[in-house]
Amino acid sequence: MTLRSATDFPLHPPPEDLPDTYQECRAALVSANRSRGVLKAQSDRRGVVIAEVALIDESERQSGYWLVQMFQRLLEQAKRWRVLKANAAALADEVSPVPPSPITNEELP
Repeated sequence: MTLRSATDFPLHPPPEDLPDTYQECRAALVSANRSRGVLKAQSDRRGVVIAEVALIDESERQSGYWLVQMFQRLLEQAKRWRVLKANAAALADEVSPVPPSPITNEELP
């Protein structure tokens, strides 16, 4: 049944039309209530979807933030590693400098 407006029904129907008018009004009311229920369910689902999308967006923002933080820490660790490696190489050079080669150019054929 298609939805009918309240203006489709007479305000003061003749007494002989009351049973039919009542049935038509009741059918229109049942149809309107079903439609309202469907719209409410759709609205509720839409609200759930919007909430889920908001959670996903927030999760993506937080994930991006943590990825940036982790990358910055990784860069800091790489810089520290380079400094430590350079210091270790310098210390190794101080402790045992490279000895001169025992072979000279005069000894080569």
